[in-house]
Amino acid sequence: MYKPIRALGPILLFIYVLPGRSPGAPADEQISKHDSHAYRDLPEQSACELKNSSDAVECALRNDPEIRIRYREYQSQKAAIQEAEQIPNPTLSAKLYPGDGGSGELEYRHIIELGNRRELRGDVARSRARRSALLLELTRQNVVLHTVLHLHRLKQIDEEEDFLEKSRAAFNAAIYRLGRLPARSANQQVSLESFIMARDAVEQRKVALQEEREDLALNLEQSFGIPLTADQLHKIMAPHPTRWPKLPGSWENALQLQVAAQEVGSATAQFRLEQRQVWPDFRIGPNLSYAKEAGSFLNSGRSRWEAGIGFEFTIPLYQQNEGGEARANAHRDLAQTKSGIAERKIRQTFRRLRKRYQFQIRALQKNPSPAVMARRRNRILGYLRRGLVSPALLIEYHRTYGEYLQSFHRTQLEALRTLWKCYALTGRILDENIRKNP
Repeated sequence: MYKPIRALGPILLFIYVLPGRSPGAPADEQISKHDSHAYRDLPEQSACELKNSSDAVECALRNDPEIRIRYREYQSQKAAIQEAEQIPNPTLSAKLYPGDGGSGELEYRHIIELGNRRELRGDVARSRARRSALLLELTRQNVVLHTVLHLHRLKQIDEEEDFLEKSRAAFNAAIYRLGRLPARSANQQVSLESFIMARDAVEQRKVALQEEREDLALNLEQSFGIPLTADQLHKIMAPHPTRWPKLPGSWENALQLQVAAQEVGSATAQFRLEQRQVWPDFRIGPNLSYAKEAGSFLNSGRSRWEAGIGFEFTIPLYQQNEGGEARANAHRDLAQTKSGIAERKIRQTFRRLRKRYQFQIRALQKNPSPAVMARRRNRILGYLRRGLVSPALLIEYHRTYGEYLQSFHRTQLEALRTLWKCYALTGRILDENIRKNP
């Protein structure tokens, strides 16, 4: 009576070692090296010690909300690898027939996914995790780029506000001198009104600069996750470049290219999986039945045990997943087209950035810097104090000086934007020696 039950041992052992039982290598070992940064645990959002512009960049990399969102998305995609590689649970069914003597059946089925579909699902999940890791790195690059430009613009705003403050002082001095005259000629009255309008224009420009600084401060506070004081804003201002480096590397290392290539890889993995969806699930396992014959008054009846093995699978008779294959193939073609377009676009963008950078640097180097212009301006103010400059010339000089300063800062900021975009396209923007010297 117990022999059939003991015979189930080899059957269960056979099922246990069926192909697909081993879970394979850990998911972390199967992700490409592209996401090495992503595997560093992101620390909890915390306050930053902001002593200089380098501290500000590091604080943004640690606390920026977009980075933290991308990191959580990557963690979710990485966890999906384990989900995709899970082995289906076996099924167990039982049937009881009370009847005269009583009988029953017990069936155990181990599910085998034919066509290597479990591994292919893992390939799709790993491909998506790699893409998520690349998007995380791309977000980190963008955060560095925007933070650096904000820090440089803060320095420029500080210089422009200093110029406006000195201009207002000069206009106030002229207004005070003309206002004290007991009687003013028509020219003097026009000069007085002109100085007042010039001073009011300075005040309006100061308001615009204050609003711009507040916007920059708000963006930085959102990125840092902490409120910023005026003293902290002054400390993290990025100094003007002392030299303009040559553009680095080549565009072949652009993360955008790797993201596009990963899209192709993911679509290809999905297409292979759709091709195998036609394979059925094969279910195999032991059967165990029990039956007891009806007894009589003198005989309680004999029990009979039987053991065997059964299997079942779906027959792909009516459809073989042609629609799924066609959809996945079209998606793969789309990803390949996008990858080719992305490569041409990045190549053209990098070439255009190189030309623009050279033009911007030549323009900056041919013209005097704000420091040189400030020394010249001090001489002009000396002429004013000695009464050697007419009011019209003084107002025109300050207007022209202000326009020059804004134009110089605009060209300088665009040159910095071009340089750091090239750092991003060449994959160097996250290098420690680059981001710590903004």
